[in-house]
This record gives sequence, C-alpha cells and structure tokens, in this order.
Amino acid sequence: MKSKAIFTFFLCCLSPVLWSNQKLDSLLNETKYLKTHDEFEQRALDFQQALILSEREGDLMEQAQVHNHLNHIFFKLNRYSEGIRESEYSLELYKRMEMWEKVSGTYYNLGLNYKKIGSIELAMRNLLLALKISEKLQNKVTIAKVCSVLGNINKDKSEYKKALAYHSAALAAYIEVGDSSAVSSCYHNIGQVYNKSGNLIQARTYLFKARSIKIMCGLSTAANSSQIGAYYYETNELDSAKFYFYKSIEERKREQKITKTVSPHTYLAELYFNENEFQLSKIHLDTAYQLADSAKLNQELITVLNLQMRLEKTEYPESDIIKKHERLTELNRIVVGEASLKETARLEVEYGSIKKSQEIERKNNEIALQDFENEKLNIRNNFFFAGLLIAAIFVIVIIIFNIKLRRRKEETELKNELLESKNALIDNLHKELSHRTKNYYQMFGGILKFDRRRTADSEIKKMLTSYINRVEAMSQIQRYLLAENTLTQEVQLDLYLSDLLSNIDLVLNNILPKVIITKSFETISCDYDKAIRIGLALNEMIANAFEHGFDQVENPKINVLLIESDNGLILIEIQDNGIGIKTQGEDRRESSKGIDLIEMILSSIGGELQYVEEDSKGTFVQIKISK
Repeated sequence: MKSKAIFTFFLCCLSPVLWSNQKLDSLLNETKYLKTHDEFEQRALDFQQALILSEREGDLMEQAQVHNHLNHIFFKLNRYSEGIRESEYSLELYKRMEMWEKVSGTYYNLGLNYKKIGSIELAMRNLLLALKISEKLQNKVTIAKVCSVLGNINKDKSEYKKALAYHSAALAAYIEVGDSSAVSSCYHNIGQVYNKSGNLIQARTYLFKARSIKIMCGLSTAANSSQIGAYYYETNELDSAKFYFYKSIEERKREQKITKTVSPHTYLAELYFNENEFQLSKIHLDTAYQLADSAKLNQELITVLNLQMRLEKTEYPESDIIKKHERLTELNRIVVGEASLKETARLEVEYGSIKKSQEIERKNNEIALQDFENEKLNIRNNFFFAGLLIAAIFVIVIIIFNIKLRRRKEETELKNELLESKNALIDNLHKELSHRTKNYYQMFGGILKFDRRRTADSEIKKMLTSYINRVEAMSQIQRYLLAENTLTQEVQLDLYLSDLLSNIDLVLNNILPKVIITKSFETISCDYDKAIRIGLALNEMIANAFEHGFDQVENPKINVLLIESDNGLILIEIQDNGIGIKTQGEDRRESSKGIDLIEMILSSIGGELQYVEEDSKGTFVQIKISK
C-alpha cells in the first residue's frame, strides 16, 4: 500500500512534464483537423494551459510555438486583436532565438490579422517586412504567400497594376516550387483582378486556366465557378452565368460552406430580376439575406436589401410602404439639396459683394493712375538731367565694383593656393606620423623580443610574449591606414583581423597537434580607435585559448565569425573545442586576469562580452559592439 502511494506521488510530480512534452505534440497535430467553433474554443484553453507549463519550464521554443498556434486559433474564431497579441509574443521570442524564417512567418500572420480588422497600413507594413526577410532567406513559399495577400489588398484598393505585379510574383514562386494547387489559386486571383479592371479577355484566359488545373488536381472549383459566372454575367452570356453560379452553390453545399453561397445567390437574384423572373429572384434574395444576416456580412446585406426594394417596387408599384420609402429618400435628397442651395446662395451673395468692391477699387485705381500719368508728364523734363547724372554715377559704381571684385578674386585664388599647400603639408605630416608610429611599435616590439631572449625565467618569457603579441596587434593596423592614402579614420576591420589571426597562428601555433583556425568574415569598415581595441580583445581571446584551452585535446579547432547585424551591431563569435573555462586553481586565476583585461578593453568602446552555455565541449564567446 505504501509503495503504491509513493508511485502515485511520483506520477503526480512527473505529470506536468509528460503533459507538456507529449500532449503538446498531440495538440499541435490535431489542431488542423478542428472544424466547429466549440472545438476551437476548447483548443484555445488547452494551449493556454500548455503555455503556463512551458513558461514554468523556461522553454522558449515551446512558448513561441504555443503563442503561434493560439494566433491561428484566434484567427479562426475571428478574434483578430487577440491573434495580434499572440503573434507579437511569438515574434519577440523568435527574434531572441534568431529564428528568422519563423520571424518572417510571424510578420505574415500579423499582416493577415491587421488586414482583417481594417488596418491596411499596418497590414502592408508587416507583410512587406515578411517579404523582405523571406527574400533574404530565399524562402519561395513564404514569398509567394505574402505576394498573394499583397495582391488582394491592392485589388481591393483598385490599384490593379500593383495587384497584378504581386500576383504574378506569387505565381512565379509557386511554379518554381512546383505547388499545383497554389498555382491554380494564383491564376484565379489574376483572373479576378482582370475581371474587376474590365479586361474581360484576360480574365477569361486566367480563370479557365485556374479551373483546368483545379480539376486536374482534384481541388474545389466552387470559388472559380462563381467568378466565371460573374465573368459571363459581365459579357451578357446569361445561360452560362446561371450554369456556373448554380455549380458554385452545389459545390459549396457539398463542402458544407453554406455562407460562401451568398455571392452566387445574389448574382442569380439580380440576373432573374433583369429577366422579369421575379419569383426566382425572390427565392434567391431570401436565401442570400438569411445567410448574410446569420454570418453578419453587412456589405452583402446592403446589396441584398437594395435588390429586395427594387423587387418590391416592381411587383407592388402602388404599395404604401414603397411610396413612403421613396418619399423618405426624396425628402433626404431635398433636405440635403436645400442645405446645398442655401450654402450656394450665401456664397453667391458674398461673391457679389466682393465683385462690387473690386469694381469700385478698379475705378479708383484708374483715376489715380491718370493723375499719376499727368504728374509724371509734368516732372519728366525735371528728372531727365537727374537721370543722366544717376546713370553716370551708376556706371562709375559698376567700374569700382568690378575693380574690387577682380582684386577679391585674386585674393581668393591666393588663399586657395595657401590652403592647398597647408592640406598637402598636413597630409605629409599625417603620413610621417603614421610611419613613425609604426616604427615605434616595431622598435618597442623588438626591445621586448630582445628582453625575452635574454631572460631564462619562463613566466617572464610568457609575459613578454603576451606583450609582444599585443604590440604587434596594435602595430598591424597602421598598414590599413597607409594603404588608403587618405586622412580617413576608418579601417577595413575584416582585413585587419584576418591579418591578426594569421600572425597569431604563426607565432603561437607551436603545439601538437596543430590548432586549426577557421574564420568567416563579412566586409566591415570601422573606426580606427575601435578597431585597434577589437584587435586587442581578439588577440587576448585567441592567446588564452592557445595557452589554457587545448590540453590533451585531439584535433583542436578555433572558429571565428565576424558579421554586422541589421541593427548596426558588430558581432564576433569565438568558439573552440577545448577543455572550456577552468573553475578553480591556478588556471582559473590566470584565465580570470585575461577575461578582466578583455572586459576592460571592450568596456572602453561600449562592447559586451558574453559566454554562451552549450552542451558541446569547449568555449563559446560572443562579443557585441555598437558600430
């Protein structure tokens, strides 16, 4: 009995872990088979329970997955604001784990949610971010999905040229990955755009292409049938339009998607109304009204109600309700018209007053102008000689001005020559200073090497070797300033660090077996002062690895990565397969001194040193520095 109780207690302790790992996988697999509203509601509760357990265990990947699936469930339940919240959580987690493909997919989910709530600008922004990342990753499927949604948004905005461009990009991507179902959807979307833009010939071509692919692949053609019916309705081929509208309704019923039949029912009602088949029109209108009202499809309801009023007026032209409705509509138009007429009258009165004022002002100006002409005629002779005098003075002033301008030009040219001479002198001084700095480093390194040869103390030799490496790390950067032959204070960081690693390999790689150093560097330019400190920090890290990291290690390796992140950070990763960081003893004290020195160097340029915990053997260090 006692052993049974202990076993039960053990199962209770273990159950959260089992639930989190096993049941979550089951939930993820079963979610795609859900259909009813209640099933989705229950699954949302299950995932929220899973989220609590995953947060307790600190599993970031599991948390991101749960948030992502909660977004899908809320999207199915039309709870788009909650879906946005869950997508924001998963986006933050995927960014922290640097899972950029998942980041792209989450931006896509955010775009869909914002589109559903009518925030088209936010939808476009998130979709374009998803497109940018997926293009960088060359993920054709995500590129195609994003382009399809962007194409539909531009179609709804009546920007048909952009819509065609996005749908064509989606079509090319789906053809490349070989997804026949998606290719047929792209043809259908392009046909819709052509249909809305009035290019009916192209609409027919693409809609029937989509249909043939769907039939060949055994896919639903309900939406395609409805759109082809709309095409035939536009071209006044009414028998063909009826055929495809009824075909769409039948397929939607087989698929148990009755609310999707509102559009073909409405088209059929309008078609029969135009043919004076009022009873058939009424049947389709009643069906469309019930479906649209139950699904809260407000825009479709407006269309249906307008058609119903037209039908009622045709069947019962003397109906009191119809007459009152028309009277109400007319009164609304009259009230609006009267307000417009009053405003127009007010503007006309104001305009008339302004015109009268302008006319009076014009006449006064004509009288004043005539008086002025008479006065000018009287004093013209008096001013003639004064004009000649002023002209003479003006010519003299121009001559004096030209003389001064010529002198000023000569002075400016002389100043420019002096400035060019000073710039040349500064350039020469800069080159001389750079040469002397390089020579001083070499001389100082030579002195240290001479002292190292003279001493027999191994500790002093080791210390001097460390100093020599640091001096050479500082001296090597001079050549990259000299190679540019400019006064710039930037150097090419990747070339400098590559040269530094080669020198370290030559000087320190004297152990057996030899350490294999591999590097992957992006082209990055960097401030001179910052570059020299990065070089010193890298020198210390690699030197520490050679000195402490490969005791009795077979096939020792060091991998160095240099990249620039999207937010402008310089990221350096150093990973070896050595014995890792010592936790005690003399090696620990020596390692701590080196780490303290590295952190002091990096802190002076706002850098950050971080040790990454990994299951594999060795040391993994990340250095992050703002560019």
